[in-house]
Amino acid sequence: ENIQDVVVKVPEETDEVLPPLPDGHKGKWVIDCRTLENGERAYYFELFSEKEECLLMSEDYTSYVGTINSIQTHKTNIRNGNFRISLTKQGDYAYKLLNGNGQILCLGDHYRTKRLCEYAVDVLKAYAADAPVLTDPDLMQ
Repeated sequence: ENIQDVVVKVPEETDEVLPPLPDGHKGKWVIDCRTLENGERAYYFELFSEKEECLLMSEDYTSYVGTINSIQTHKTNIRNGNFRISLTKQGDYAYKLLNGNGQILCLGDHYRTKRLCEYAVDVLKAYAADAPVLTDPDLMQ
C-alpha cells in the first residue's frame, strides 16, 4: 500500500474583532426551482441575510413539499445546534450541519480560524430561527 501521512498545521487564532451577531429577524428562506436538462423541475432553497448574502443553499428536491419539509429539518437541526466543526486537510476549519442521525445536511464554507467558523455557525443560527419562507405561488403546483 502507498499510504502517506497528512500533516496539518493548526492555524493560529487571532484577536480580530468580529461584528455583533444579527438580531435574526431580517433574513429569509427563499424557495425556487430550475428546469433540469431532462425537463424535470428541481426545487431548492437558500437562506439569505438582510444584505442578500447566501448563508446556506440546499441540494435539489423533486417536489415542492419535499423542499418545505427539508427547510423544517434544517431549522430544527440548526436550532438544536447539530453542528460539527473540524480541521480540514488544508489547515482551515469547516462546519457540517447534521441531522439527528448524524447524516450531513449541509457543509459550510472554510474559515482560517476556529473562532471564525464558530462565528459563522452563530450567524446561521441567528438568521435561520425566525426568517420567513418566501416562495412564488406558482411553484406550489
